[in-house]
Amino acid sequence: MYETYGLQRFDVETLREHVLLTFEQMHERLEATRGQVDADRFYETRYEDLVEDPVKQVELLYEFLELGDFESIRLAVEEFAGRSRRYRTNEYELDAEGRSAVTRRWSAYVQKYGYETSKAPVFSGASTN
Repeated sequence: MYETYGLQRFDVETLREHVLLTFEQMHERLEATRGQVDADRFYETRYEDLVEDPVKQVELLYEFLELGDFESIRLAVEEFAGRSRRYRTNEYELDAEGRSAVTRRWSAYVQKYGYETSKAPVFSGASTN
């Protein structure tokens, strides 16, 4: 997709390294500063879980943060989730070299968040097709 829509020439290896490094830096910073937020105010959910059942995930977040009666907003959340059903993400399948780099460099995150390393990683990106 980058070949089609990118506005400049790029080197695949440079782009790959940028993506790998950006992810690592983001998570390193998250872990380094996690203690600055009270544990009862920091909530994590997997993207796949949010996509699979957005209403349930928002309800769990609402309960975790003790924001009050979820039932008072359930209908609005359900309506939003219904409008968002057409949203589809793009999928990018990695080649063997890419899978190897992700497995090697992101293994701590893959394990922490419960992703399988035996499957070829497929990454999602925004699309409204």
